[in-house]
Amino acid sequence: MNWQSTNNYPFPNTGEDLALRKSAYRFFIERMGFDKQAPYEPVNDLSKLLHGDRGYNAGRTPSDRGLSYYPWLDHAMYLRDTTRHYTVLLTQPYPYDKKLVTTKGLNMTDLTTLKMYAKEFSFYWPEVTEIHLITTKEAAKRYEIIITQIHEELFRAFCVEAVRQLDEA
Repeated sequence: MNWQSTNNYPFPNTGEDLALRKSAYRFFIERMGFDKQAPYEPVNDLSKLLHGDRGYNAGRTPSDRGLSYYPWLDHAMYLRDTTRHYTVLLTQPYPYDKKLVTTKGLNMTDLTTLKMYAKEFSFYWPEVTEIHLITTKEAAKRYEIIITQIHEELFRAFCVEAVRQLDEA
């Protein structure tokens, strides 16, 4: 696995909204506590990887990177918090029908999926579709709290801006 710093923006997108996307990405990464990222790579034991254990790719030769059995994983990425030893698999199943999104075969022992909407991780910008964070149940408890705080903070900012615009009118 080729881990990179989260300081580098991982998406190839360009254009007038790039500064906004980079800012949103930084905000999300810093709030969630991630400091490493890696492009999706199939592993033999996803549960071991997300629990921070070694041997998650045992039995695979380095030249065999494997294939993505699920097309909704083609744009996925891993994010890691090395301080807390948490790793998540972040994916966006759009444009696939929700019933096609299955974790069968991913060896999801003691893992769970958090769902959220986030522009900063939209692989299909400007579409904002459901984001899936697959992680351990222990890490999910922490991330659920942070995601709720982020949504509350963004909602407060939206309300303040709406009131400001009404006052100007």
